[in-house]
Amino acid sequence: MKREQLVYITLILALTVLFNNCGEGFKSIKGFSQQSSAGISPTPPPVPPTVTPGPPTPTPVPPTATPRPPTPTSTPIVDPPPSDFSTRCADPNVIRCHGFEAGTRFNIYRGEYSLNYTHDYIPGNGGRVGMQLDNSISASGLSSLRADYVSNSGSDVAGAFVVRFSDDGRTQLGLNEEFYVQYRERFSPEVLRGFNSDKYAYSTWKQSIIGAGDELTNGQPSKVSWSCTVLEMVLQSYAINRSDGQKVYPGFYHNCGYYFGMDYWHPQGNQVALQHQGPPYCLYPNDPQKGCFLYQPNEWMTFQVHIKIGSRWARDNNDQVPGSRVEVWAAREKQPSVKIYDSNNSHPTGFPIIGDGVVKYGKVWLTPYTSYKNSSETHAPGFMWYDDLIISRGKIADPK
Repeated sequence: MKREQLVYITLILALTVLFNNCGEGFKSIKGFSQQSSAGISPTPPPVPPTVTPGPPTPTPVPPTATPRPPTPTSTPIVDPPPSDFSTRCADPNVIRCHGFEAGTRFNIYRGEYSLNYTHDYIPGNGGRVGMQLDNSISASGLSSLRADYVSNSGSDVAGAFVVRFSDDGRTQLGLNEEFYVQYRERFSPEVLRGFNSDKYAYSTWKQSIIGAGDELTNGQPSKVSWSCTVLEMVLQSYAINRSDGQKVYPGFYHNCGYYFGMDYWHPQGNQVALQHQGPPYCLYPNDPQKGCFLYQPNEWMTFQVHIKIGSRWARDNNDQVPGSRVEVWAAREKQPSVKIYDSNNSHPTGFPIIGDGVVKYGKVWLTPYTSYKNSSETHAPGFMWYDDLIISRGKIADPK
């Protein structure tokens, strides 16, 4: 064999090895959680993972290339015009509305969680009742649900208010179904910060958990489901740098125990996309707050989550199921909503909604649970308010 042929073959082999080992994708980080006494799942570390992109892929002519699965298409959603709470609740797609008005039931959990309760309040640390109706402020009507964020408190600072999809607990949604959850939330300036943590650089708080309904036997609730399940979809705060003060943004994750979200490598930004709107983009680690949708103090913000479940439950966070999709919108007061997450960007062949085949979606937990919050930290008291909760099978209009 000629020397030129040996050189040529050697070059082809080297390029082939390099081609097959380049370009590691962004991988989710698996965590571990321990369920608290109130059933709330610990918050994953608030610092987004550092992602190191692979070097550029070389361009030799490879053998037959494996075609990339096409991005699924879906019917565009026509947003209804803004409307008030009563008008939005009158939509025929609506499953449940809760305005937190006078007469709201506070069946307080004292050790025996009853399957007959419609709305249940689970106390915080040491049995402290940290939520109550507040008739001094509301997004609509005469009152709202207030959570008190007190100093020298641990993770379960105010407890959780739980709303089932229906009074009897039998309304639950699963395979080949979709639904939307919308609510208003207001934050005092004191809570828009990271708090000292027993485990991480700082702790941040949850907003809500969309989770499993109680297990059904012959169509009737037979076993209580807590918040920490594989089904859970969680909105919570994140802050990359505590020195940013009020520059805290809404984050998202799915599945208690694995905590995987919708971060992905953004081709235009050439960094990790923490949220999906833009331009300007919300990127990490370079100037991460440039395009991020941030929480704002002292105004009624609106949050809406869309969960569309495909024909089967995912086995793990790498099992992308065609047809499954998660979207999240957020809006400042009297402003149109912004889509801050869309799993079609991070998981183009279907979001891996993990389920166990036993329970379906059936509850919304409203809670400022703050994992690993250091109870020795003294800070100014803060408040969160919830109002105008709507659960619907169709897209919910923005409030006026």
